[in-house]
Amino acid sequence: MCPQTPKRLVSCRSRWPNREDRDIEFSAGESLFEALRNADQPVASSCSGSVVCGRCVVRVLEGSEVLSAMDEDERVVLQRESASPDERLACRAYPTGSGVVLTTGYW
Repeated sequence: MCPQTPKRLVSCRSRWPNREDRDIEFSAGESLFEALRNADQPVASSCSGSVVCGRCVVRVLEGSEVLSAMDEDERVVLQRESASPDERLACRAYPTGSGVVLTTGYW
């Protein structure tokens, strides 16, 4: 019998009273954007995740230490969008483990 691999989860917290929070499974090497889209969790974008539009900004409530480091392209877009320090582009943030908790203004 093979040992089970623990599920890799990203938690999505709703800001609205009647919407439930969700846990989303993700695969190694998958960006937050890809994980959210694959789980049918809404994520804004007009560039389909190619780090141009800046609409896929998510607020990281917990677990920023298990996200990939921010690259220069992401830094430039977040600065242009006047993002706060706890915000990341879902298309450029890659979780390396569980424990990430996200929200947006539209969940």
